[in-house]
Amino acid sequence: MPELKKRALGTSREQAPVTWVVHQIGSFLIGEFFNGGYYRGCLQIAKSMASLHRPTLKAINATRKSNSVDLEHMIAPLEDVIRWAGEVHAEGYHTVNTHVLITLWAAQEAGMENVISEILRTSNRAAKIASEKFQKGSYSLADWPWSESICLEVAQKLDAKAKNATDDGGLNIARRTITLFSWFGLNIQIDEKTARKYNEASRVRNLILHRYGQLTLRDAEDFPELAQWVGEVLPITTERINSYYKAVIAMHLAVAKAVWSSEYK
Repeated sequence: MPELKKRALGTSREQAPVTWVVHQIGSFLIGEFFNGGYYRGCLQIAKSMASLHRPTLKAINATRKSNSVDLEHMIAPLEDVIRWAGEVHAEGYHTVNTHVLITLWAAQEAGMENVISEILRTSNRAAKIASEKFQKGSYSLADWPWSESICLEVAQKLDAKAKNATDDGGLNIARRTITLFSWFGLNIQIDEKTARKYNEASRVRNLILHRYGQLTLRDAEDFPELAQWVGEVLPITTERINSYYKAVIAMHLAVAKAVWSSEYK
């Protein structure tokens, strides 16, 4: 979930701008992992309160001083929260994990764009490579260094071009990312199993946003391991979200290693 507070990083943007972006995104991804755990932990605590029945709450309320908080008006809402927490637990924390997947993917998607954007902002050579992907004069090197907004705009448009330049680039997000970074001499290395899980995470995220989580026959054809849920809402269990998280982290680390072994720092 996008945070209002800024996390302290051990990297200076002035001294190592691209590495700074890589570290920033890594911090966001770690935050998403812990937030999911915190949400599930809070619900587990709420569920455990089911044993604290209404008579017990009333007894506690009766022993409190007259100027203390009155618990009576809190009993009904608390019982409702306890009931809901039990339902979420019974469903394998599907509701929580669905929210986590959306924000996790948002963090990594923004991260990929920000890395490319920062490379364009700080490297004339990279800007030249990018400008040659567009109609002459669209992004002139005479205007470089480009503003951050222009760099981000170019990065987003380059992703669309990478999609068109990659076989099945709409489905194979991992290969599309490899194509995009390769234009700047960055070699992204990720194993096929992890790449497939990364692609699956992207598809499931799109299902949530555009199909409210309902799996279609086409999705099952692309990802047979999901076939049993065709026509139904795909359950986002904690095991599933953790597998997607690992794939996203693997891609992030692959980008980080490519950056750290390149001319872009």
